[in-house]
Amino acid sequence: VPVLLTVTEGAAAGADRLRGTVGAAPVLVVGESLTVASVPIGATVEVSGRIEPLPPGGALAGILVAEGPATLVSGPPPPLAAAEGLRAGFREIAAGLPGDGGLLLPGLAIGDDAGLPEPLRDAMTATSLSHLTAVSGANCAVVVGAALLLGAAAGLGRRARLALAVVLLAAFVLLVTPQPSVVRAATMAALALL
Repeated sequence: VPVLLTVTEGAAAGADRLRGTVGAAPVLVVGESLTVASVPIGATVEVSGRIEPLPPGGALAGILVAEGPATLVSGPPPPLAAAEGLRAGFREIAAGLPGDGGLLLPGLAIGDDAGLPEPLRDAMTATSLSHLTAVSGANCAVVVGAALLLGAAAGLGRRARLALAVVLLAAFVLLVTPQPSVVRAATMAALALL
């Protein structure tokens, strides 16, 4: 049975799993024949398969085992598409940097760890450093602090600086994708600004 899936978490290139929602229910889609190598967040794909429900109360309502390739139905809305373009550009620039630092930079700055090779990912997990590639309050503090400093350097008043910080914070959340931990950190930063 074809199922329309709205992608809420993109898959790394070559991965065979997506996370998304069918209606309002979050599901994990798995299957060897998924041919959409990297689906942008906010895109809608159609995939045939069977849904295996999971016990209520968990993070997922079920697992959809794909029985065929996923087909892109529609791309993400313009703001999410623009954010994906910025993320791709940042990944491309960082990939040109030498050593593991270039591979880690997208994760450290915007939480994009899709380009980390498995040995580096495993080494970070073994040394309890995998949290460094997750967006947190520290990232939001850097964005807000930079906005306030830039506003002050431009001679903006206090209210204008605060408004600039809120706008840039919202743009940052869109850039790194509004995952629960990111929304929580941004909400705390907004409360601090208030």
